[in-house]
Amino acid sequence: MSDSIGYEEREPKEEEGSTPRTAAGGLPLDSPLGVASKPDPCVIVIFGATGDLTSRKLVPALFDLVCHGVVPAEFAIVGYGRRPWSDDDFRKVMIEAVDEVYGEGVVASRECSRVLHEGRYVVGEPDDPEAFKRLGALLEELDRTRGTRGNRIYYLATPPNLFAPIVAQLGAAGLAKRGWGGSGAKDGWQRLVVEKPFGYDLQSAVQLNEAIH
Repeated sequence: MSDSIGYEEREPKEEEGSTPRTAAGGLPLDSPLGVASKPDPCVIVIFGATGDLTSRKLVPALFDLVCHGVVPAEFAIVGYGRRPWSDDDFRKVMIEAVDEVYGEGVVASRECSRVLHEGRYVVGEPDDPEAFKRLGALLEELDRTRGTRGNRIYYLATPPNLFAPIVAQLGAAGLAKRGWGGSGAKDGWQRLVVEKPFGYDLQSAVQLNEAIH
């Protein structure tokens, strides 16, 4: 029986005489995507973390990737949203989301669930400079404690009208500068992921593209 989640188990591809590599949960590093090596350490910051997209799609998918070893051990999830949640509130919601998709008790039975139990959360509006300062301080903390090296993925799971304010605040807080990382992470990178629809029509899409770039 397969020990993996959501995919048929595959034999890892290893060179003759090499030691098989495994993820934190003990699952084969060979991924369902056919990726031979893991990406850089990083933090994914989910804006709109309290929304339906995050709980139904993003969190279960991230958990699946972690358990397949597709992401490195130096990986963390940070939620950003308006609801006055604590870190523990966010962790509880993530665990419930995974159990809803894969079955109750799945998280409790797997070592790779660490990424859910160590999730962090920042309360703030999309245009709140102080909240983005708190986010920046948290990301520097994760560089030190999780070894994420200043690498960030900003995932905007929000309505299109919030894309521009969020991007503006990321820039104002110094969180979208090439090479920014703090804590000595000089070569950190940042990536921005936006959910469709990208605007509401051609004009708004062009304006949004200009605002983001």
